[in-house]
Amino acid sequence: MTSPTKPHDSECKREFLLLLILFMSFRFLTLLQLRPGGFIRDWSDFDTYLGIASLSDYGLYPFLNFWLEWPPPIAWLIVGCYKLSLLLPMWEDHRFWFITIIGFVFLIFEIGNFILIYLLAQKIIPQHDKRLTALWLYAGLFPPVYAMLGFFDGAALFFILLSLHLIISDKPYKAAVAGAIGFTVKLTPILTVGVATRYLADKCMKEGQLFRKVALLKNIIIAWTKYICIFIITVFIIIAPFAMIAPEWLYAFVRVVTGRSSWETIWAIMEGYYGFGQVAGNRLDPFETQFAIYPSSLPWDFISIGFAMIYGFFFFRRADYNCPRSLVAFMGMTITLFLLYSKGYSPQFVVYVLPFIILLFPNLIGVGYALALTILNLFEQPIFFVMLPNETWLLTTIVIVRSLIWIVLSFEFFNQTEISFANPMKLLTRFRYTLATVFIIGLLFVIPMCFSAYHRVQRDVHQHLDLITFLETQATKQRLNLVFTEQILYQELYPFLHDDYRLQLAGGNILYPIEPTRNIRQVKKPVLLHDSVLLFSTGEHGKVIQNEFDKSRHVIVRYEWQHEHQSFGFVNMGTMTLYAPDKSIFPAKSIAYSDNGIELISYHHHMTESMVDVFLFWQATQSQTNTYTVFTQILSEDGKFISGHDGLPANSSQPTTDWATHTIVSDRHAIFLANDLPPGTYRLITGMYDVNGNRLSFHDEAGQIFIDGAIELSIR
Repeated sequence: MTSPTKPHDSECKREFLLLLILFMSFRFLTLLQLRPGGFIRDWSDFDTYLGIASLSDYGLYPFLNFWLEWPPPIAWLIVGCYKLSLLLPMWEDHRFWFITIIGFVFLIFEIGNFILIYLLAQKIIPQHDKRLTALWLYAGLFPPVYAMLGFFDGAALFFILLSLHLIISDKPYKAAVAGAIGFTVKLTPILTVGVATRYLADKCMKEGQLFRKVALLKNIIIAWTKYICIFIITVFIIIAPFAMIAPEWLYAFVRVVTGRSSWETIWAIMEGYYGFGQVAGNRLDPFETQFAIYPSSLPWDFISIGFAMIYGFFFFRRADYNCPRSLVAFMGMTITLFLLYSKGYSPQFVVYVLPFIILLFPNLIGVGYALALTILNLFEQPIFFVMLPNETWLLTTIVIVRSLIWIVLSFEFFNQTEISFANPMKLLTRFRYTLATVFIIGLLFVIPMCFSAYHRVQRDVHQHLDLITFLETQATKQRLNLVFTEQILYQELYPFLHDDYRLQLAGGNILYPIEPTRNIRQVKKPVLLHDSVLLFSTGEHGKVIQNEFDKSRHVIVRYEWQHEHQSFGFVNMGTMTLYAPDKSIFPAKSIAYSDNGIELISYHHHMTESMVDVFLFWQATQSQTNTYTVFTQILSEDGKFISGHDGLPANSSQPTTDWATHTIVSDRHAIFLANDLPPGTYRLITGMYDVNGNRLSFHDEAGQIFIDGAIELSIR
């Protein structure tokens, strides 16, 4: 039996090369074929970059004619990519060439990140198979791909990893250059300064073990000074042209960084802000000072001092920072503490942490953390910001859970610096299991809540909300057969009505005129087993289906339904017919009738803390010559007026003189309530009055007259 042999360096490099080729080809094809946001929202920061870069068409350039919240080099890189895209004929989507070019630039940085992760893995992971595992795990993560397709954080990550690699390779002053270049791309790479200075201190202590403390401290100060000077000089060289030509724009950038509001963090939630990162102010004004979109109420000086003390505690703890693994872990801890402290967070920021999770935990633990952060990002963007922007509980939950993960990860990383607390592994293991359990159980609650919220939101903004509401008011305990003749309408309304009706599709515009009555038999068969069926027929094909039903069923009531068209106003959308085997089985009733032919067919109301949303559904059985105003009022139990809303029907768009006979008019009213309205029982009434203020008289089906023309709708 032979023992397994250690793979040769050439074999290891060959395997890495194959993986690198796959990595490059996958990223490149993703750039060409996929769009961030998918079917939900086709948007990324690339669209913002394009808008800013296109200002150069007017002779306006960043940090020469306007300020930005990003450093100058990245802004000019964007302009350069735009100018290059102008040389190519425009594609159908005008963004194509710009996004492809700038995406290719960021792809180069992403490839560099992959190579640097491999080089770091060689330093801290002795087993070749585990190094490959770490690379495969990183290649399979979604956030780096997402960031590459729409943001420049991958470029900032490149300089963080490069600087860290140089520090581990005992080239701290070259690392200062790399970190400084990264700092001019995005400010985040300044975090490498903490790691570099800690490494230099450890290096001086190791080399000067025989020195006195004063001499040792002197060597540390000299090393730190040299590093910081190189860092500052490099930054100055890069930004010097902008500082010399138009320093006022550079000063504006500094004010933006320090003066903008917090977003998507625990700090933003504490201040009651649930939006994404925005900057206020006039970009064309170099002396702008109002960058915050809301006033901050938090003591940021004390918060900053508190986090500085926390970082100082970890910074000065004993550890072997000549060990590469300790340096990687300390860099990861520095980033997680920064993200916990930072005013703002955006979903792409997670790419700064993922390499360190994968390098230090190339196993189920690392995958668990990475997936948890990825899932939180998904719920944040696009689920919250695009699909459920008013569900602030969701963002609050996301931010709190993510903050807990940052805290646990900080301890996880620090534990990898070979510092031994009392039973650290037992404590962290408990944290892991607890966090994983809470996370999974939370998902079981949050996912159904999100679907419910999505259903509610889509109903409220649906173009046929009035039709949905009316059909809901017509639902009975015995679910009627609701038959549509238009497939798209059937598909649109099915999610909202399938609990109240047995929805079916008869014929359809796709089959018309080839087979206009196809599947009528299948529809009629279940109809025979029930008392009634409601048919909503649209278009010429709908008339064919309606005629088929008219032959075999009794028509109980028939309404026309109108829909407001953007260009043509109110147009006839379809015909709604209620059928039954016998007229006595399903008598049609309205809520209220007037002597001049106006009827209130049904109504719906929804009450919140601040308002009552009322839908009224009217029809006229004869032409109207008088203009009537509709009133809706909230009264106390003893009849005292609380609040109300008066207006011509359908927000003044359908005055009664324009009503077509036997056509339903959807009339919506919003009644706003006082904030100090005490709990109790309230009444909702409605009615109409003419131009002289005289109320129209209404009576119910039995002929009972409503007092003072006030139709009683509900009591709460």
